Amino acid sequence: MESDALLVRRWPAFREARSGVVTHRRLLSVDDVAAVADMAGGRGLETGGITILDGSAEEFAASCASARVLALPWRGSSSLPDDAADWLAIALATGLPVVATTRTSLSTRLRHGREGYVAPPHHDASRDLAPAAAKIIVDPVLFARFSQGATARIHRTEEGGGVRLRWVLDDSA
Repeated sequence: MESDALLVRRWPAFREARSGVVTHRRLLSVDDVAAVADMAGGRGLETGGITILDGSAEEFAASCASARVLALPWRGSSSLPDDAADWLAIALATGLPVVATTRTSLSTRLRHGREGYVAPPHHDASRDLAPAAAKIIVDPVLFARFSQGATARIHRTEEGGGVRLRWVLDDSA
C-alpha cells in the first residue's frame, strides 16, 4: 500500500561518506526545537551537535544524502506542519536512519529497529536519543541496516528530471 506522492525536482547523488546529525524545521513543532538543543548537548554527539535546516525540499534532500542521522526528538504538545510526512519521506528516501520519540502521529510511520531507533514518548532526548544517534554514526553495520530499512519504506520513481516519492505503508517493507 502506498500513500500520496511527493515530487522532488533535483535528487542528490548517493554519497558514500556521510557525517553529522540533521533535522528540518518542517519536521519540528515549536516545542521540539528545545528538545533538539537538549539532544545536541547529549552524550556521544560530537561538537556542533545537530544542524537544523530550513531550506527547500531539494536542499534538504542534499543535506540528508550527506548526513548520518535524522534527529526527531518530538515532545509533541504543538502540532507538526501538515506536510511533515513529505519531509520525513525525503530523509528516508536518501537512506538516512532516524532517531525519534513516539510523540506524534507521524512516528507511527517509523519502526523501531528497522529505520532507526524510536523511543517511547517519556524518553529524554539528551539521555536516550543522543547515544542512539552516536551508535549509528560510529557503527557502519548498524548504519547500513537502518539505511536499507529507510529506503525500503519509500518507493522512488524517476519522473521529469526529478524523483517522485511514495510511502510504502506495508509493514513487510
